[in-house]
Amino acid sequence: MGPCGSASNDVTRKDLYPLPRIDEALDSVAGSTWFSALDLCSGYWQVPPLSPSARSKTAFTISRGLCEFDVMPFDDILVHVSTYTAALTNLRTVFELIAKANLRLNPVKCSLFCQQTSFLGHVMSKKGVSSDPAKVEAMEKWLSPTSTG
Repeated sequence: MGPCGSASNDVTRKDLYPLPRIDEALDSVAGSTWFSALDLCSGYWQVPPLSPSARSKTAFTISRGLCEFDVMPFDDILVHVSTYTAALTNLRTVFELIAKANLRLNPVKCSLFCQQTSFLGHVMSKKGVSSDPAKVEAMEKWLSPTSTG
């Protein structure tokens, strides 16, 4: 066995469904002019536990080793398109899928048919994606540490 542990590479499952990079995901909204941000009630607790085969797709590493989620690790949905007609069609499809899965939305946290919306710390609009000023302000107000311990 070589210094890189080639024997372990032979038994390692390959990542067939890598998570998208955040910059690629944000680039995907380019050209969109209509945005609907949806938020599930109670977050991922509505979603049934993941099957063992699905859990491996959520794997990540920390200092103590490999971790996998048992339930869905997120609850935000962004529907974005370039025309109002497409927004109607896509939202209908998303709502049908949410209903079919017996999930519930939190209407207070949803925004529909917007030409600009905040989503996961970013502002989405036909001009593109930018940092959410409220998030930037919160970071600017962080106090500097006063001790090392």
